[in-house]
Amino acid sequence: MLLRAQLLGAAALAALTIFACSDDDEHPPAPAPAAACEAITSDFRFPHGSADGHADPFGAKAAGQARAGRVRDPAQIVQHPDTRARARVDDFVLANDRIAVYVEKEGRQNGYTTLGGDILVIDAVGDDGRPKGLGLYGDTAITLARQSVKADKVTVLADGSDGKAAIVRVSGVLANIPFFDSFRALASEEYGFPAAFDYVLEPGAEKVIVRLSVANPTADAVDFGKKQFFGLFQGNLGQAFTEALGFATPKGDHPWLAFANDGYGFVLHPLLAPLKADLEIQGFQLFTTSGLKLEGCENKTLDYVELVGGGPGIDGLLEAKRRALGEPAWRELRGVVREEGGGSLAGAWVH
Repeated sequence: MLLRAQLLGAAALAALTIFACSDDDEHPPAPAPAAACEAITSDFRFPHGSADGHADPFGAKAAGQARAGRVRDPAQIVQHPDTRARARVDDFVLANDRIAVYVEKEGRQNGYTTLGGDILVIDAVGDDGRPKGLGLYGDTAITLARQSVKADKVTVLADGSDGKAAIVRVSGVLANIPFFDSFRALASEEYGFPAAFDYVLEPGAEKVIVRLSVANPTADAVDFGKKQFFGLFQGNLGQAFTEALGFATPKGDHPWLAFANDGYGFVLHPLLAPLKADLEIQGFQLFTTSGLKLEGCENKTLDYVELVGGGPGIDGLLEAKRRALGEPAWRELRGVVREEGGGSLAGAWVH
């Protein structure tokens, strides 16, 4: 693949800049515990939930709930025609009165990530409680070094019928994403730890929380540090936007990253530390975050990142972000941009 070949060459050339701080300047690991792990072994898995979940996930809006259930019929799939990863029967969906999120089942291989259990699309919900078919969402890889959760099983941990959050769980082990083998020389770690992603949708929320669970079956402490990556394959589905630089190429650190389009985009908001822009090649963007550590034999669960849906355009997306993150709304300004001589310019951007 052309993109992969270019990435291989670029990764080698960028070795001194992509990951500015190597393992050499990290603190040595904490002393290993004397006792071997007992509760956490290579066979340990974070518990699975229901195979089917709620029978009527798109009834969530009318019920004032968030719901999670299996896609049982093709009629339950509503997606933008330009969406790359297509939901299929037996995948899963979370929905409330604001957003809907499709999640692939185990064994599916959509796009570049190939381990199953990925978010396929985030979309707005219409008056009928079903997705509007506006969402454009490309592959988004959440990795520790070159690994992410390879799904043994995707299930519904909470169907939302109790009025609380709806949760879809992806449970398995950390495994290599083949695309990221391009970074083997720069991120050689291969953990293989038991791990899970929980996609959590609250009633009335405009964001889905990605909750990470990971268990360290070794006696040695692990600092994932600068090997916590977000790999984004958004291509022409959305234009990157940051608070500091607008639509310019992201550089440096950012509290969040937006991908805007004319339909329904999303904001990626890490919860442990800011994002650092590291690499952009042919539509692929790599960002680093930090803050995740595990002691020997430790089992940890934490809210890791939020994905906020919103639109149309950057104005609609950022207003959704402000609501979702509890920030004050901005006031609206209107005007007309005119060419010299008086002709108006439709669709002009003002920065």
